[in-house]
Amino acid sequence: MAKTVTLEGLRGRAKTRADMVKSKFVSDAEWNDFINRSLERFYDMLVAADQDYYTVDETISTNGSASEFDLAADFYKLVSVDYMVGGQRRPMKKYTRAERGARQGNPNALMYRLKRNKLSFNSTPSAQTIYYGYVPAFEDLVDDADEFDGVNGWDELVVLDAARKALVKAEKSTAEIEKEFAVYYKEIEAKSKTRDIGAPERVQDVSGGLRSSAYDLQDEDW
Repeated sequence: MAKTVTLEGLRGRAKTRADMVKSKFVSDAEWNDFINRSLERFYDMLVAADQDYYTVDETISTNGSASEFDLAADFYKLVSVDYMVGGQRRPMKKYTRAERGARQGNPNALMYRLKRNKLSFNSTPSAQTIYYGYVPAFEDLVDDADEFDGVNGWDELVVLDAARKALVKAEKSTAEIEKEFAVYYKEIEAKSKTRDIGAPERVQDVSGGLRSSAYDLQDEDW
């Protein structure tokens, strides 16, 4: 069972970490913004570690006359594209810009390319259903009761980062928070790579994923 955390809970823990529980120097609205910006980075970290963690499946109904179609309104990252051939669902390949418009009329050679929030095909597909998996964009927590999946206590990273931002605003030392964050980041980075320990990926993409070291703690954008 996922260990969900609330906005109120994250804010309270961040205040405690910064030793600013009773302080009004940072408003609750500012705390919420600090937390949401940290959650965005944490969300990306989880997505990089496990592309299926937030994946949603959706469909597109082609009409035989268009070659570009809008993706879901909350689209963030594309995970997969499948189409039907001979009654079987098959993964679709991505075409290069040099291949655009090529292989017209060959339903078995249909390929896609992502253009902003649209799915573009190298030729006009016949009327059919296209299946795609995508990662939705992160949505800010607004109400105190709004929840976020903290996985297995990994949300402590968000708490520490929000506390650091508050300390920066208050012009107080962030040294201890930075040290703790760096240690915690490395631990979570290692654990996130082995979430599916029973069936590891057969081919590992070494070009992406998490960064190999803790982020620059002076960078407000994490």
